[in-house]
Amino acid sequence: MFARTPSMRRMFGEMQSRGLQIHIMPTAKVTGPLNLSLERSGEGRPALDETGLEKLRNALLDPSQFEIEVSRESTLRCLGVMDRLNTALFSRWGWTLVYSAHGYFITSDNALTRAVDPTSVLPFYGDGGFANRTAEVTFPLSPKIMLLMTWAEKPAPS
Repeated sequence: MFARTPSMRRMFGEMQSRGLQIHIMPTAKVTGPLNLSLERSGEGRPALDETGLEKLRNALLDPSQFEIEVSRESTLRCLGVMDRLNTALFSRWGWTLVYSAHGYFITSDNALTRAVDPTSVLPFYGDGGFANRTAEVTFPLSPKIMLLMTWAEKPAPS
């Protein structure tokens, strides 16, 4: 459920576009003529002149001038994260069913949530994902029943 959500696909698409920007930036920073294979496209477009190449260089150096779109289909590759989320990891967690005494739990396309203690987040390495010992995962199974998963054997009642 974690890997197949629209928000995971969106995050994966954002990572793809940022990766493309990282690859493009060094090309734009090169002083001298851009050595790009833009001279002829299969659609009969003319080669860029010096003014066009300079505009392209400026756009590549300032990505706020454009938005990179990735295809929906390419974001399906994020499903590969499921191979790393294995049962061995989650079998060590404490699983608890939580019943709603009042009100209800909200189910949706992005129902699974993972939260960690903010003090466990490292600036460069991030929060450690599901391996973070402070991680708590909630997943509403129905409006009245929710799965709570933590590293604690039995989560403390709240």
